[in-house]
Amino acid sequence: MNIQLSAAQIVDAVGGSDNIAGVTHCATRLRFEIRDTEKIRQDELKAIDGVLGVNMADSQCQVIIGGDVVKFYPVVTKILGTDVTAAPAPKQAKGVKGGLMAILDYIAGTMTPLIPALIGCSMIRGIIVFLAQFHILDAASSTYAILNAASNGIFTFLPILAAFSAAKKLDVNPFIAACIAAALIDPSFSGLLTETGNIVRFFGIPVAMFNYSASLIPALLSTWMYSIAWKWLQKKVPTSIAGVLNPTICLIVFVPLTAIVFGPIAYWFGEGIGLLFDTLNNLSPVIAGIVVGVSMMYVTITGLHWVVTALCLTEFAAQGYSILFGYWWTACISVIGIALGALLVARNKEERSLALSCSLVAIFGGVSEPTLFSYLLRNKRYAIPMAIGGALGGGLAGLLGTKATSFCMATIFTVPLVEMGGSFVTSAIVFLAEIAAGMIATVLFVGKKQKAAV
Repeated sequence: MNIQLSAAQIVDAVGGSDNIAGVTHCATRLRFEIRDTEKIRQDELKAIDGVLGVNMADSQCQVIIGGDVVKFYPVVTKILGTDVTAAPAPKQAKGVKGGLMAILDYIAGTMTPLIPALIGCSMIRGIIVFLAQFHILDAASSTYAILNAASNGIFTFLPILAAFSAAKKLDVNPFIAACIAAALIDPSFSGLLTETGNIVRFFGIPVAMFNYSASLIPALLSTWMYSIAWKWLQKKVPTSIAGVLNPTICLIVFVPLTAIVFGPIAYWFGEGIGLLFDTLNNLSPVIAGIVVGVSMMYVTITGLHWVVTALCLTEFAAQGYSILFGYWWTACISVIGIALGALLVARNKEERSLALSCSLVAIFGGVSEPTLFSYLLRNKRYAIPMAIGGALGGGLAGLLGTKATSFCMATIFTVPLVEMGGSFVTSAIVFLAEIAAGMIATVLFVGKKQKAAV
């Protein structure tokens, strides 16, 4: 594959450089902000060597590349010849649909840059827990503590990182946003917390105290409101004093405002969603597991998984573990099953190469999009083995009782982080059984009739 040629063809197929307002990338996709979507030639895009699929999200054209996206991105930006990594906010459709699209775009644009850090931290976490389980590494040692800090840093300081990323997405000063979020986990503030919801006073105004370490929603809300104020101040305040006055105003207003309003709103919103899920899970953990196990990959395709991510992180922050994420983890394992199954039914060297690539990034990297776009969206037969694997994994997780102890990518290294029946050994058995079921179902229901995105 000639990356230089393919990148040039991609730029041309999305309407040329004049039609591109900005470009970023996530773990598997080039994300182009498009000025005129009518100029995009989707059929031509899909036929380009290296392109696994195309997904449109309002004015954003997402070109699915897979793991090679990190090789394509610098070539594309070089072809464009200008700094387009900070894309201007696209015009959103009006009404409820436009509002929902804007929210999803905001969450996805905030979380996407954090993916590499999430992958690295979750891999380290899974490895050290595995080594500690077999007494290869002493959990009480300083070595374990240092490695644990490396794996846990992104979650402890997630509000700061999320606020910084969100501010870059909204094209405002990211350091001010990070400082607003940092204030909520500063010891002088967090030291006021004696129990969840205890009340302190700010100039007589009651402030309900919560633990904001590892929280996400308060950072998203506060940064969004801060961006509105910052842009207004930039227009109204004279340049001569803006450099001093604007950051001071934003910090002195939005730190207390987040503590008084946004933080508690986010906490109780998370509690409400958690209550709804707990109600369903208490009625039937098996049904809850099956529903999540079967549907979660379709949620990922639409981009709504970022909303679920926020809910899972809220659950982790509140109680230290997540049942919902345990079910989601099993849904991701079903992708490994169909990727390996595709390897078994591949008809030629080219198809085997694609299947092997999808299998490796799924097993060791926890990245599911290459498999989803190469197989599931190209051949509806793959929906059957994925549903069988997801239902089996989710159902067993619900039956045995599952607790994910850390947010992590679904890989062979993170099995110790998802306990089923109180043991990661049980999780390993479910992991293998689900993959085997997916592989067998792929052979039975897809067979040699499969058609992949080669």
